[in-house]
Amino acid sequence: MRRPAAVWTYAELGTDLRGQADDARRKILGALLAELRLPKGSHAFWPYCLPPDNAPDEAMFLAGLTRFRPGLVLLAGDRAVADLAGFGSLPSVCFQLASCRGFRFLLLPGLAEMANMAGPHREQLVTFIREAVRC
Repeated sequence: MRRPAAVWTYAELGTDLRGQADDARRKILGALLAELRLPKGSHAFWPYCLPPDNAPDEAMFLAGLTRFRPGLVLLAGDRAVADLAGFGSLPSVCFQLASCRGFRFLLLPGLAEMANMAGPHREQLVTFIREAVRC
């Protein structure tokens, strides 16, 4: 398995991966990934919770990260940080990087908030993520 440069996670990812994908989230992520223009295979998605209860499963999350060994874990939305509070010292402010359990984490705005960014704000978002993934 090729090691992805980045693994994305967000609160609803487990639902999206279980065949109940939200079309709006799919479009938001598709557009963002296209704008990042990073090589194919450089991104992976791994949930930290699964339906039906959507309770955070830190052991499952850590097992996925350990298998993928990404250079960066992208947490989309404050809820991801709140849900994973027991995981360790995660970033608490958007665009903050933090190391935890041997992985680098970056907190991003939620998907809907990123979708609403336009113009220079969107360009800054894309540039920041691209550079963080490449480091």
